[in-house]
Amino acid sequence: MISYLKCLKLVVNQGVYNRGIRLYLDGLVSKPDPMILDNWRRYEVQGNNDHYTIKIPLLHLTLDRKKFDKAGDAISEISTCECEYYYSYGICKHIVAVCASIDKEFDANTNLSFEREKADNNSVLDNIFEAEKVKKHRKWYEVIEMYLTRDHPNYFYLDEISKTLADEPLDHDEFLIGLHRIVEAVIGDYAKEKLLVKIILESILVGKKVWWDFWLPFLLRFDERNMNRLFIGLWKIRWLSGAKSYQVELDKLLISMKNKEKKLIFEQLKIEFENQREIWLEYCFVAKYYSWLEENIDILDPSYIVKMCLSLPEKREEYEYKILNQVKIWADFLQAGKYEEIKDFFQYWQQALGRSEVYEDAVKYFQTAHPKKKKLLIGIS
Repeated sequence: MISYLKCLKLVVNQGVYNRGIRLYLDGLVSKPDPMILDNWRRYEVQGNNDHYTIKIPLLHLTLDRKKFDKAGDAISEISTCECEYYYSYGICKHIVAVCASIDKEFDANTNLSFEREKADNNSVLDNIFEAEKVKKHRKWYEVIEMYLTRDHPNYFYLDEISKTLADEPLDHDEFLIGLHRIVEAVIGDYAKEKLLVKIILESILVGKKVWWDFWLPFLLRFDERNMNRLFIGLWKIRWLSGAKSYQVELDKLLISMKNKEKKLIFEQLKIEFENQREIWLEYCFVAKYYSWLEENIDILDPSYIVKMCLSLPEKREEYEYKILNQVKIWADFLQAGKYEEIKDFFQYWQQALGRSEVYEDAVKYFQTAHPKKKKLLIGIS
């Protein structure tokens, strides 16, 4: 009889192997479901954040005995799991847990005694895991210190830490406590703060919510110039839809900043994205930084003036008349092929602000000054 665990141990990381055994001993592997394919099974394993489905063949029933020494490679190649670790690195702890369950079911001759009391197993494994974690955390601290010493073009090692934390957020509290002390010592040192900004942005980009929660208490404590760099980076991540899990919290922070700080961020975004106005204009609305918008209201596109009406309702009437003036110019010089664009704008205006008197005036202008174009508004007027 083939031992699935013995085969896997030759091809899988020792830490992954130990964590998989622990999952099995904790009773987190479900009973198997048969699949349509002969000698294939489907298992459910409870992970840190979710249940994961594992599909695995019963190799001892299908593999030629002469190839039993290749069983580990076969499991690696054709077994599957739904977890992120599997898609990035291959064999995961959930597949190891399932292999332990199969070995137990078919009484494979393994070095792991499944008949021992779970308490004994847990005690031994706890010591293994603790020693592994201490060693891993020491290496992680070295990586952080390396990135705080000088600028690096490659954040590969930090990305590896971020992925592990995202996959196992509850297993590394001790590391985060130690890292908290390191960061406290860095705050106030301008040069190291500047390097820390890069660490924060890279870790949040890869690790998302778990890192966001860790860095949140520090974000408003940086030197003004470094805080400016930090929030410009955070805005870029948000713009690329990389902040969904913490977007509400980020927006609250942007709103809470002083007007002077908002202005610095806005001006830098405006310089960096000169030809992508939507990036820095959207920042104004999210951060509620309206100074530049109010000063330049006459050159804003009508859709942005509608958003200004929503953001500053006390100035709605004044701003709607500015929309009317722009729409008149738009209509007078409307080119062929641009008809859908103005129709979409009228629909947006009506949905956002309703059919105000100014809106009705704009419709009438089309009907009287441009009778040939009034058909564009059929269905919305």
